[in-house]
Amino acid sequence: MKPSLTTAALAAFAATLTGCTTIKHSAVDRLGDALAAGGTTFAADDDPQLVAIAAPFSLKLMESLLAERPRHRGLLLAAASGWATPVEAAAVTAGFAFFIEVVVHRDLHLWRDCPRVMAEAGLLIGGILLILGVLLITYLPALTTWLPRLLSPSAS
Repeated sequence: MKPSLTTAALAAFAATLTGCTTIKHSAVDRLGDALAAGGTTFAADDDPQLVAIAAPFSLKLMESLLAERPRHRGLLLAAASGWATPVEAAAVTAGFAFFIEVVVHRDLHLWRDCPRVMAEAGLLIGGILLILGVLLITYLPALTTWLPRLLSPSAS
């Protein structure tokens, strides 16, 4: 009777050990899903210093969870959106498009076409900024009276 009891205890112990990894992965997946769902916690907080202190902890938590589950899509997206702002993401996208056009597709010649394309892009951006500047100057008096009333605490 004793050997069968020992064997059953060892089998139960082994089953518990193998089950721990699935429980651990399940917990990491659930926590990853909750973090990836995001929300407006940081954006809605009124204390920017608290957000500045808490943001690195949040990113480090996502990084440690990614060490356990490196293929979790939500965590990958949440971690990437935490490290890169939209401006940085736009710069990386522009660099990637430039690389694809010059190296992969070879539609742009680096020395012949790129200066012309950059000059045209600069003119286009300058025109857009000029239009935005004129709109700002035109509507600035209206904004100086309307915006403070909108942002005042008594307005809500």
